[in-house]
Order: sequence, then structure tokens, then C-alpha cells
Amino acid sequence: MRKDVFLFDDHALTREGMAMLLAQNSDWNVAGQAGSVREAFSVIDAAKPAQGDDCLVALVDLSFTQDDDNGFSIIRHAAASGKGIRCIVLSTYDSAAIVGSVMNDSVGAAGFVSKIADFSVVLEALETVAAGGTYIQKNLVPSKLETYEKVCAALTKKERQIVECLVLGYDNGQIAKMLGISERTVTNHLGRIYDKTLSSGKQELLAKFGG
Repeated sequence: MRKDVFLFDDHALTREGMAMLLAQNSDWNVAGQAGSVREAFSVIDAAKPAQGDDCLVALVDLSFTQDDDNGFSIIRHAAASGKGIRCIVLSTYDSAAIVGSVMNDSVGAAGFVSKIADFSVVLEALETVAAGGTYIQKNLVPSKLETYEKVCAALTKKERQIVECLVLGYDNGQIAKMLGISERTVTNHLGRIYDKTLSSGKQELLAKFGG
């Protein structure tokens, strides 16, 4: 049985440190690493698909500072690849808003762990997700997931993508660049998002998720 883990993070020291911990303290094999979203796509595309009892899990950061993209795209790409790779978010962005964003069906992460968690928590998440379950670090308010789904139920795919960028702290200009649209279009989308979620602005919208 293969137990392969992929490390997708734009900080080399973080990847190398995690790889060392896994090598010394687990039976997981680091099968690939990437420091950018595009590199992560290439690693996923080149991965050997899971067969039988194989376990393929990726630890994915959300913010890639040198990219015009983020970890949300990596998670979606892994899901669409058909390789059987399940994703656990490992991020410093650990508010309930972020948890709700990545764990909903439109993104599809199978787990969420804060980067400040103990390594034992990462191992617990890996084993749980490898066994087919989902894992949310206990103190990250999983009850807010239901709130997120209720708030975002009426949003379009593009509107959800804008919300995902908002919870990562991107401004309108950055969101426009990442999504390949104009700032004016972002502003128009935000107006509709606020109307649909009965929010007066960004702060109230994020507050609804507990962020």
C-alpha cells in the first residue's frame, strides 16, 4: 500500500521541515513538492493514480505570495485530476471564514490544520483523511461551516471565488488580477454579494463566517 504525501507551499523551509518530520516520524513517503501553483499542477498531473488501498494526500498552503493564484486552485485541480489525491489545508489563515471556504463542496478540501498546530495533529489529519474521513482541527470552530453554506448558498461560482479571495485578505485589484477580470467587475460582483448575503460590506460579510 502506498502512503504518498505531496507538499505544496511557497516557503521552501516549510516544505523541507515537514518532509524531514514525516521521514523521521511516520511511514508517509513525500512523493512530490511544489513552491507555486503551476508547479503543484505539474506534480499532480505527473502523479501515479491511487490503486486499491493506496493513500494519496496533499498538504496545501492557501497563500502563494508570488503567484496570481492560490491554494484553492490546487485543491480543485487535485479533485479534478482523477488521481485520488485528497487535500488537507495547512495554513496560517485559520479563521472560521477560511475553514468554511475550503471545506465546502465547491472547493472540496478533506481537512484543515493550522500551521501553528503540533506535528501530531498533522499526522492525525493525514491518517483520518487517508482512511476516507474528513478532519478539522478541533479548535477551529467547525460549526461555522453550516453558517458559511447558508450565507453563500445563493452565490454564483464567480461570486464564491471572490469570497474566497476576500477571506485571504486580497484587495479588489489583486482579486481582479487573480480572476482575470476588471476591478469594476469585481466591484459589481461585490455589490451583488453584499445584497445576497444581507451584508453592508466586507467586514460584515466576513463576520458572518466568524472570521
